[in-house]
Amino acid sequence: MEQHDCREPIETIVAVLTPRKRKFYAIAGTIYLICSLGTSLWYINILQPSFANDLWWPNYNVTGHQAFLIDLVNQYLTTHSSGNLDLLGSSSIIQKTYSSIEPTTNIYSPYIHNIILGKLVAIEYAVTQVRQLSTYWCMRVNVQHCWVDFNKTFEMAHTAIRQQRCINHYKDNAAVYMEAILRNQPWQQYLKTWGGNGLRFNVAIQRALEESQQGRDFLAEMSISYNATSVTQEFTYWKRYNFTYFQLQWQNRWQPGITETIVVENALGMQQQYSLKMLNQVSGPWTSQHLFWMPLNDLFNAMILNRSFVRSGSRYFGTNNNGLKIIDLEAYHGVVGMNNSMFNLPSVFHNTIGPFVSVDSWNLPPLQSLVNAVNQFTNLLFDQIRQSPLLWQSFTEIPDTIIYPMPSQWQNKTYYGGDITCTAGSPTNYIQDQYNFSNDCAHRVPFGISLTKPKVLFALASRNSNAPAYMPCRLQSSSMCSNIINKATALANNLVFPTDSTMSIASDIQNLNISIIQYTSQPWQLLQQNLLTKSDEDWNFFGWGLLYDWARGIREVISFEGDISSIVAIS
Repeated sequence: MEQHDCREPIETIVAVLTPRKRKFYAIAGTIYLICSLGTSLWYINILQPSFANDLWWPNYNVTGHQAFLIDLVNQYLTTHSSGNLDLLGSSSIIQKTYSSIEPTTNIYSPYIHNIILGKLVAIEYAVTQVRQLSTYWCMRVNVQHCWVDFNKTFEMAHTAIRQQRCINHYKDNAAVYMEAILRNQPWQQYLKTWGGNGLRFNVAIQRALEESQQGRDFLAEMSISYNATSVTQEFTYWKRYNFTYFQLQWQNRWQPGITETIVVENALGMQQQYSLKMLNQVSGPWTSQHLFWMPLNDLFNAMILNRSFVRSGSRYFGTNNNGLKIIDLEAYHGVVGMNNSMFNLPSVFHNTIGPFVSVDSWNLPPLQSLVNAVNQFTNLLFDQIRQSPLLWQSFTEIPDTIIYPMPSQWQNKTYYGGDITCTAGSPTNYIQDQYNFSNDCAHRVPFGISLTKPKVLFALASRNSNAPAYMPCRLQSSSMCSNIINKATALANNLVFPTDSTMSIASDIQNLNISIIQYTSQPWQLLQQNLLTKSDEDWNFFGWGLLYDWARGIREVISFEGDISSIVAIS
């Protein structure tokens, strides 16, 4: 059957542009491309300030904004253990210009010491960290041991008076027991490093323990404890002895390294991690060996002397029988002269504080009430001056400087230094600086206090005296002092600060007897000036300035506790 296609034929129509239309479309397309590229470049230019950093924040840079953020967080961490930092708050101010090509931030040794020696002292934290301590470092942990064992059977303080001090004040501190370290070391590795017949641990501790069954049982237990207990079991074991903290002692042989970071997140959830602090461990001058020479030197010197540091041992260094003579550790340490005599500064140290290499040095963290008072004052100060251009101008017109005050009772003497560990000082006619981590006792630096704007205003507000504000200036020689205090007083008269907070903590500060110190001659003595005193209200201005530095983590306070007395001194 024949089929037919009934569909209509397809007609192809080709549109032919006229020359005029072709020209129009070419021009329009060119204009479109130019506009598209132009707007793209314009948009990229708009985004350029944001694309210049990984957070996509306009104009954010490393040397300015990031450096300021790091400074601000570091400043906050010195006075707050927790909380929320308001970046736009009144007190979010750093007195610093950010024009340097390479940004820097201020990191003070007291902050590191307050963390390591003051805050991280919980037993739970200590057990975990001691377990991770290397055999090499385990005898370099700075603390004077009081006992070998947790049961307090084997005493090992250098002096009988210090042994009693251990009983009275340190027995709750797990760090003063050598067992805390020994039971958390792989025993064979420990003996390989520190032991061996006639060597350090063997002579100093082991032989004395082997003289009794109780000592031999203790050594047997130490040999298996590391492998036989978990961290949880070890913590439970420590708690049986009612230890409440694990605190090490201040020293300037090594400064611990520190790393702190923050994570910054933008609105898109993109995160960047920045370093607040990144310092490696550094070595110091080790003048603190006059206080105590670290456990490793107990072991080493016992080996050299062939005597034990265990008080019940037959070869105890303090024994004077069976042909053994008492070993004078001060003479051995080299601070005793001819005929077992001691002169000048070493004599002052010995007679005022106590025997060398038997002084405990404990870090005292800033009183929380003081820190709260400084924080409250700072917030109130900047809340008020930021609301008034005139007040802000008056604030900025107060100059910053360093002054060198001298207590009125210290006038007209010869001065040998304010660091008790520097016992070979040179004389000056000005009082010398206090102790600090880096002081090597070789340089004579005058004792000075930086007068910053907030510090001056805090000291004036806390001074609580009816005497003219400029009176403290008579205790120093700078002509700028009166100018600074007069301008600060004029500003303070237009501000409102509650004085009850500082008045309530003044008695607590006075009870601590925090002082600056100075070796002097004529006669040889160690002068002490409390930061706050009822007998010299003018000096209290400088005392509050030093307390401000303590609260802000710029200075530290150490309690030096010896057989004769204890001195609580600020750096």
